[in-house]
Formats: sequence, structure tokens, C-alpha cells
Amino acid sequence: QMAPFYTAIWTLFNMRLTKKSRIAESLILHAFNRHPITNKKLSRLSKVDFVNYRNDRLKFIKPNSLKRELNTIQHMFQIAINDWGIPLNSNPICDLNFKFKDVRRERRLEDGEDEKLLNAAKTRQNPYIPIVIIFTTETAMRCGEILNLSWDK
Repeated sequence: QMAPFYTAIWTLFNMRLTKKSRIAESLILHAFNRHPITNKKLSRLSKVDFVNYRNDRLKFIKPNSLKRELNTIQHMFQIAINDWGIPLNSNPICDLNFKFKDVRRERRLEDGEDEKLLNAAKTRQNPYIPIVIIFTTETAMRCGEILNLSWDK
């Protein structure tokens, strides 16, 4: 008899409390735990179950978000098999098709737009907005990368 999903998910969450992505993974796993797929025993889950799960989730979230969700769940299965010794024949997500169309946004400022952007930023109360705009356009860093900067890096 296999442990219910919520036990495996909660154990995984607790084991990873120091991991940087623990909040996002916690949300993913708690959402997954609410899906009807988790009513099945771990030993009875198959690729077909996750094909149906994938198709259900694509009604509500974008493909790249689903890919991140499934990567977390796939990792949970790998931990269950490799670290916990749960006797599963295979990871049911390993052979699942993740090939989604890449919909990255890529936009460059056109001539004159940088000046308009800086002029609009100077009208704001926060005097650091123009500095941040200049910094981000010169370095091409994302918001999270900038917020994680420290003087020792």
C-alpha cells in the first residue's frame, strides 16, 4: 500500500525548506494535491493519467507554467523512487511530451523610445526610477536579478 499523495508532497516540502524555490514549489504541489489525479494510489498512476492532467491544466495555465509544474512533480517522483525507496516501476511523467511552442517576449526599444521613457520616469515622485531604467537597459538584467544584487557579488 502506497502512501497518499499529500504525505509524499508534505514530506518533499519539509525536506526542502532551505531550497530557494520552496515557496513556488509548495504552491505547485498544493495545487497538484487538489487535483482528482491524487485520489489514485501512487502505484496505479500512469502516463495516461498525466496526459489527462496536462490537458486539464492547459485549460487554466500557459504551457510554460505547466512545464514548470510538471518538472516539480516529476522531481517529486524521482525523490520518491531514488531517495525514499517507494517501489514504483517508473516515473510516470518522464516520457510525457513537454514540447510546447516557445512564446518568449522579445522587444527592443525603438529610436526615441528610451528618451520618452526617461522623460516620463522623471515626472514620477520616486527619483530612482530613471536610474533603474538606465541600469536595466544597459545591463539587460531582469527584475529578480537586480533585486538579488548585493555589494559582495
